[in-house]
Amino acid sequence: MQWRATIRRLERNGLGLLLFPLLVLRRTVHLLGRTLEGLLWQELIANQPLDSQLGNLLAFLLFSAFCLWATLEGVVPYVIGLLLFLLPLELLANQLGHSWRPECRILLERWGDRLSWRCDSAGSHEQLELQHHALSAVLIRAAPLALPLGEARPQGWDVLLAVQDPARELLLDRQPTLAIAWQRAFALARKLALPLRLADTGGAAGLEEAGPPASVWAVVEEQGATRIFRDRSTVSASQWWRAFVHQGGYLLFLAVLNTVMVKYGGFLVWMLGPRLGLTAPTTLLLDLSLPGLLSLALPDGSVIQALLVVAALGAAGFGSYRHWSRQELRIDAEHVGVWRTGHAAVHLPTRVVVAALPLHQPEPQVLLWSERRPPVQLQGLAGAREAAALAGALQAALERWKPVAEAIPAAEPEAPDGNEQQRIVSSAAALPLQQRADWYVPAAAAYDAVRPGYPPAVIEQVAALAGVGEGSALLELGCGPGTATVAFARRGCAITALEPNPAFVALARERCAGFGRVRIEPLACEQWPVQEQAFDAVLAASSFHWIPAGLGSRTAARALKPAGALILLWNKELQPSLALHERFAASYARFAPHLHRRESDAEQQAVLEALVRQLVDPALFTTPQGGRVQVQLRYTAEHYLALLSTYSPYLRLEPGPREALFAELRRLIDTEAGGSVELTGHSAFHVARKRG
Repeated sequence: MQWRATIRRLERNGLGLLLFPLLVLRRTVHLLGRTLEGLLWQELIANQPLDSQLGNLLAFLLFSAFCLWATLEGVVPYVIGLLLFLLPLELLANQLGHSWRPECRILLERWGDRLSWRCDSAGSHEQLELQHHALSAVLIRAAPLALPLGEARPQGWDVLLAVQDPARELLLDRQPTLAIAWQRAFALARKLALPLRLADTGGAAGLEEAGPPASVWAVVEEQGATRIFRDRSTVSASQWWRAFVHQGGYLLFLAVLNTVMVKYGGFLVWMLGPRLGLTAPTTLLLDLSLPGLLSLALPDGSVIQALLVVAALGAAGFGSYRHWSRQELRIDAEHVGVWRTGHAAVHLPTRVVVAALPLHQPEPQVLLWSERRPPVQLQGLAGAREAAALAGALQAALERWKPVAEAIPAAEPEAPDGNEQQRIVSSAAALPLQQRADWYVPAAAAYDAVRPGYPPAVIEQVAALAGVGEGSALLELGCGPGTATVAFARRGCAITALEPNPAFVALARERCAGFGRVRIEPLACEQWPVQEQAFDAVLAASSFHWIPAGLGSRTAARALKPAGALILLWNKELQPSLALHERFAASYARFAPHLHRRESDAEQQAVLEALVRQLVDPALFTTPQGGRVQVQLRYTAEHYLALLSTYSPYLRLEPGPREALFAELRRLIDTEAGGSVELTGHSAFHVARKRG
């Protein structure tokens, strides 16, 4: 086994250096506003002792200087404030203010129980030899870029290998998103037979910061489920006000400074000065009551000042509205459902959710963590306290329902006795929806990398038979990583593709990013609200047998226009030569004797024809017309084993026997087949027309 990765790090470039002073000024103004807010509240309203005498004194002196500056210079401070707010400084700094620089190259190799980790960087080289028993886990950790003044810019997620002896963590990879990092880490954890964990981010200190209390999340116990939700009805007036001020803090502070503080600045100096240890002469020097009294008698009609106030109120209102947008979770014995405004619904099997983990870096969030499928990130939280409160409520709900979920026996995908097409249908479509959605999650990356595509000759014949081309509307049921989606998108089709597997959804969206008329929906066929007679063709590429019997035909018939086409594509399992198959016999007999089978070309065709007859309802569609194209491909040993790992029988195999079997097959291919294997199979298609 080999693992290779290039680690890149972020460095501040020239633009970042230019933007840094503005970021410091913005942070200073924000900090001054928060300090004055606390000072006014503690001293004048709550009559509480000051937390920090020196800090409040400095804030008070800066406030007095701002009052004086605003009085003498008029519009200048407000123009500066407007620019500070309107310029997307953080966006510019994050997107353009840093450059990627290669930091090191990682190589991890394994031979039996021995591993070698190597890190090559400019001017240095580090290598470590390890035994497999010294490894404890594969870890994922946020990788923030530390900047001055406590600022942090997330630069991705690190994949680490935890070593017990010697105790250390070895860097293996860095990815821009948690989902991609999880896929890479999951694949490595399976290869090494190690648990996959989220590393401690060191963010517990964030709990000390002020934030909304736990009451923003309502917990409702229902019959058979627990609902946890947050919306505008669960947020108190004080929490609304805090978010309101926070969202428009810069402009609000400057607007209030102009419209109120200048008028009453002398009064506030006179009230607060003695409490901060200032003598009367000092406060007289800072007293702005005379210009303040004069301004009370005169109307203030500055257009810029008015725009500043309107912009502040609008930004604060819009920001707080979005900040408290609705999020809801429902936990029962079968699944955890997540609904968020502006996001697609997400469902996780309750039995696979390990824990709800608060994460405070790079931003406050809660992860629904699972070792078997990508974690769900609950973002848009106000701070560490809200993240901790939500995680606590979720963990309590999981502890209530997980024992119930684990007591329900999981449906086994083993096939009953019978002919081959019945075995295929019963072992796929008969599974519960969530198990079908999760089935290929462990092999998603390998599926995308090594499963063969559909030959151009197949696509050409299908397009001619179905009459699809530029401008045709297609519905795809189960698009997987987008293998067939791209082929039809290149022909100018507008495609709505359904796919319940979250890993496949991410891969399909990445693959189809260049096609503006392709939309990937994270839904199963059962979950999709059918658009009646809206499509010219319905496509199912190696996926129709995963849809419950009858449902696929009914959904396709409802979605198709009159005489629309149902297109079924198939890639039958690639097989090695008969001679190599026989050389594999002894290895299969030791570790997985039930997997050592080989079908002739005629047998594969007969199975496929019988399967299509069973899946396509003759009352709804005409007799399918079919064809096929022979496929011959050469795979390296590594790619061939990756291909096997994407087939369902190998996914059902326990990790120990699978790794042992793969090691034997790799040895045979390297020693007796020259390191590669030639595989044969065929791609097939069937096209049927909607009746009526």
